[in-house]
Amino acid sequence: MAYKEVYFNQYCYKCSHFKEDPNDPESACYDCLSEPVNNDSHKPVKFEESITYMDLR
Repeated sequence: MAYKEVYFNQYCYKCSHFKEDPNDPESACYDCLSEPVNNDSHKPVKFEESITYMDLR
């Protein structure tokens, strides 16, 4: 079990929470950005792939 740096640049724009205010303590972005490392993954903690992003692939 190893901690890995989160790659926000590869995931945030694909996330369903992308347009939320990252400075609002109630937003999922706020929680994600406050955790720059994750257990065995480069994916942000609260990442949920956006349906609109999946349609563009």
